[in-house]
Amino acid sequence: MTLLRKLIREICGVPTDDLDDALATAQLAHLGQTRRTGEAYLEHPKEVARIVYRYYRDQDLCAAALLHDTLEDAPRYGTVQSAEEMASLISASFNDPAIGQEALRIVNRLTHKKGGLPYHAYVLSLLDDPDALKIKLSDMLHNLQSNPSDSQKLKYVDALEALQITAGGIPSGIDTSHWRALQAAAGLDKQSESLIREYVRELLTEAAMGPADIPDGVAIFINPVQEDTGEITVFYGVEGDPRKAPEDAGFDVRGYITILPINPGEGLGTCGGAWMVFGAGALSGWGPMIYDIAMEYATLHGGGLISDRSSVSRDARKVWDYYFGKRGDVKPHQLDDLKNTLTPDIEEDNCDQFSAQWKEDTEDPADVYPETPRWMESPLSKRYTKPPTTINKLKAAGKLVEL
Repeated sequence: MTLLRKLIREICGVPTDDLDDALATAQLAHLGQTRRTGEAYLEHPKEVARIVYRYYRDQDLCAAALLHDTLEDAPRYGTVQSAEEMASLISASFNDPAIGQEALRIVNRLTHKKGGLPYHAYVLSLLDDPDALKIKLSDMLHNLQSNPSDSQKLKYVDALEALQITAGGIPSGIDTSHWRALQAAAGLDKQSESLIREYVRELLTEAAMGPADIPDGVAIFINPVQEDTGEITVFYGVEGDPRKAPEDAGFDVRGYITILPINPGEGLGTCGGAWMVFGAGALSGWGPMIYDIAMEYATLHGGGLISDRSSVSRDARKVWDYYFGKRGDVKPHQLDDLKNTLTPDIEEDNCDQFSAQWKEDTEDPADVYPETPRWMESPLSKRYTKPPTTINKLKAAGKLVEL
């Protein structure tokens, strides 16, 4: 048995021509590349493939795992001339063109484009693709077992928590033992069993309205206000006629919130890909639900939700205090300032912190904490993410309409 065939047997079971070719393609793609630890980078896709085969016993998937980083790394490190050339090499690594195209499709799904979705949102996007998710979670497991940096581990913890909450447990198609190994490696063993129940208790405690409280004849609408900025408004309206206010139809319901994605060109930073509140108002009790929808929408389409970066009213400040300290289903993420004070090696979390620097007992915009760490204590210095529990519940009840 050749050394190559022995290696294939150790990774993916019985050697095949496809596995030979996939390993050879991976060797070419990662030629000369090393990991942060100094070892040859090829050791990583080999270990990811071993994990895939250990839990799923699928040789085609094992071969795709060998190639999972090739499309992202090979063009960048110059082992091929273009992404198109690498794509051709991937599909050509399989005798059956259909299997080759499927492997290429999976590798494409696993390629996290720089400047694209925040990492947790990118991982959530794989929930509809169990084969790609199996490889991605195997990739995460090997990285978690390889002395990850603090920022890398935090990134994986955020993604795994988002997956668990959104999927309501172990994602579909993922082996239980694989998931438990991930939870242990990330330090997430035996987390809270039901964030949904906690959410319901919080709603009752705060006397906030939930989906079941929306009266017949009223619905919640998501309206794209300006396509050029991405701005949307979530508001209560009359079923069948969103232009009519519920109070005009005799309903004691009113509320809206407008959010928009951060534009890096405006000097606010990238803020972790978050969306920002632009304006809001509601009758007592009807505000939290539309805030929840706005936060869930911003999590599904970006990095979550942040407060207005210029000014936040006292009433709005109470909303953020509520999200920061009293909601187990909402996750706060500390943002850096524009000086890169907290994470100088990471720019993606830089965000204007002017609103978080205001003293609570003054209205004077000059009376701030410009050179102290006090802004980190503020709930306004965070971005917030939340699984789409409210959106899903409203959709199931036919009470959420996207215009």
